[in-house]
Amino acid sequence: MNKYDKEKKVKSILKQTKKRLLKPKNKIKKVKYLQAQSYRMDKNKTWPEKEFESILIEMKIDYESQKILRGKIYDYFIPSANMLCEVDGDYYHGNPEKYEVLSEMQKKISQNDRYKNIIAKGMGFDIFRVWESELKENREYVKERIRNEILIKKL
Repeated sequence: MNKYDKEKKVKSILKQTKKRLLKPKNKIKKVKYLQAQSYRMDKNKTWPEKEFESILIEMKIDYESQKILRGKIYDYFIPSANMLCEVDGDYYHGNPEKYEVLSEMQKKISQNDRYKNIIAKGMGFDIFRVWESELKENREYVKERIRNEILIKKL
């Protein structure tokens, strides 16, 4: 698929998403639901999210947690780099290095992750994903990845 086709596909998906989210009778309920869900998620962070957040704090990077965009909630947003960050649990999101065969739930979550990537990129955001195992096994590597991503944005 060439660059033009990819852009066309992203625009098509965004257009479909916009149509679904902007139905007048559902929009207010959807927004309130997302805000409440975002609040709950912010108060009940997973270990990988807490670990990632501690890295951002340690690196003195300003961030927002639980950013809502086009009906999806992203774990973190780094305004200075215009970057959305997702911290993926190995089991729940089906880390391919850990799971060769995915369960139906993992397939569904994986599909949602790809959809969130398309939305983010289509709206002009960079997307940064980190696996739980990366945080457990090599915290310094994650910090280096973050540093590199942010430096690239500043060049």
